[in-house]
Amino acid sequence: MRPGLLLSALVLAVVVACGSPAAPCAGPAAATDTSADPGAVIVASASEGEITVEITELMCLTCRSEIAAGCRKIPGVTEVSVDLAARTMTLRFDGVVTNKARVVAAVETVVGSIP
Repeated sequence: MRPGLLLSALVLAVVVACGSPAAPCAGPAAATDTSADPGAVIVASASEGEITVEITELMCLTCRSEIAAGCRKIPGVTEVSVDLAARTMTLRFDGVVTNKARVVAAVETVVGSIP
């Protein structure tokens, strides 16, 4: 397949999966009932003030932007980085202000608020 065709096919796949890069995601997670699934699951904890969570709803650039922006507003969170391909987000936080359980609960609230 020629590079131009491959890129076109990739763009088409993203638009079909997510509606458009600027629209709310309508990917596979939106098509299934995820009410029983937690919005964020800790997959790594490098130190007391850092966690990496898996977010299955992380499907497109819009999701990434909205979830990251919401998580930056969590009290005590000092840094947020997102790996869209792995569907993970690493959060650093001030352990004096909050703790892992509160951060995860707040992330789940943020994820649940994204249309």
